[in-house]
Amino acid sequence: MKKLSGIIVIALIIALLSAPMLLGRQAQGHIEQVVESLNNYPGYEANIKSYQRSWLTSTVEVELGIDVAQFNSEELAGLPSMTFKVLLAIDHGPVLLNDGVAVGLYAWRAGPAGETLTTVHDALALEGDEPFYRVWGKTSLLGETEFQDKARGFTLQTPELNADFSGYQGEGRVTRGGELSYQGAMTEASFSDGSSSASMRGLNAELAADLAHLDWRTMVYPGSMELTLEGAEFRTPFGGSGGLDALRVASDVELSDDGGAFDVVSEVSLDKVMGDAGAATDLKIVMSLVNVDLDAYRAYLDAYTEVMQAASADAATPEAPDFSKMFNQEVMQQFVARGPEIRIDELAFTVPQGTMEADLAMTFDKESEVPEQEMIMFWLMTAVSVNANAELDRPLAEMFAQLGAAAQGMTPGDGSDPGVDMLNMMIAQGIFTESDGKIKTELNMADGSFTVNGQPFPLGAMMQ
Repeated sequence: MKKLSGIIVIALIIALLSAPMLLGRQAQGHIEQVVESLNNYPGYEANIKSYQRSWLTSTVEVELGIDVAQFNSEELAGLPSMTFKVLLAIDHGPVLLNDGVAVGLYAWRAGPAGETLTTVHDALALEGDEPFYRVWGKTSLLGETEFQDKARGFTLQTPELNADFSGYQGEGRVTRGGELSYQGAMTEASFSDGSSSASMRGLNAELAADLAHLDWRTMVYPGSMELTLEGAEFRTPFGGSGGLDALRVASDVELSDDGGAFDVVSEVSLDKVMGDAGAATDLKIVMSLVNVDLDAYRAYLDAYTEVMQAASADAATPEAPDFSKMFNQEVMQQFVARGPEIRIDELAFTVPQGTMEADLAMTFDKESEVPEQEMIMFWLMTAVSVNANAELDRPLAEMFAQLGAAAQGMTPGDGSDPGVDMLNMMIAQGIFTESDGKIKTELNMADGSFTVNGQPFPLGAMMQ
């Protein structure tokens, strides 16, 4: 019996001594996988600059590069490429000694390092050793991870800029099965530079994700996200001003039963948005992508990578990106293979002139054969079924008609309003109907044929 007990004790000691090294190797493999996945995206580059792994700890320095030129964004065109250094420290379990004595598989902490840390601290006039952003956590012996992240608050006052940031705090959890839940909040932030200013308050973020079904190549995973903002105000250098109340941005992603396709539902809503021209209330838009083939999305990302790499190739005069290649015959054929749908499930808003509600649905025929690039526009006329509906109050319809008439150079004459006349003409032609002060229309397209409010309608007439 004593011999058996001795063997068990020795086995436990060996396990405790070897576990930290095994866990360190496992962590390194996972980190290398994450870094490799980041390099699949144009404009991003990640490299492990150093990886020091000992018996009880690992220290990793990762360099993240962003090549703005590959984004092909006019707004970002003037920005240089950027490089960030991140330092990750890992304690290997099962005995964790970093913050007291605890048990678990890992304890870890990450934050900016090197020039990245000093540059930001100098720019924001931050004092002390605490980095401006950090994330830390612990993985239990059962494989569940709890973590927190924090961005430091600061107040900056210079002759060129005044800024105030309350700080950001978040916390999350990842179960052993890969279910992620996270929530974070910021109280307020503001800045002004003399000619312009902006402020926002009450930012909250929530995220839920099934990381066990994450596709590393496309970063598609089932889950949901919600971002809410209590309010914001702004002032432009040109004297304009505005704001918003109760912004909500949300999205939900679901995978098909076979894991080969996904659905995305996105929603943006506002209680009120204000500007110099007036205010709109009860703004809401809900959009859906249904049955999108994952292989098609991968092909699209590959085509996008080729386009952006060609456009940013080292040359005296780089070529402009040819975005038509992103929707080439191969990509489009894979896209229609499952009969996907693109929908605006709800579009609604209210302005002083009235309320508008609309919806749109486009369904692709999965049996259709995608032609060569130059024929795709004609193919869409027969491969896509469309149903669209709109309803708005008469005063709002008149306002839109007047704006349209003004854009065409029409001006009101004696006793006439070209916008109202145009609206009445379209009602007489059957493009719109009018009932109880509402202007309505319904458009359907299938097999290259159009109907408006149930009546056949030639495409040429709609384009006039």
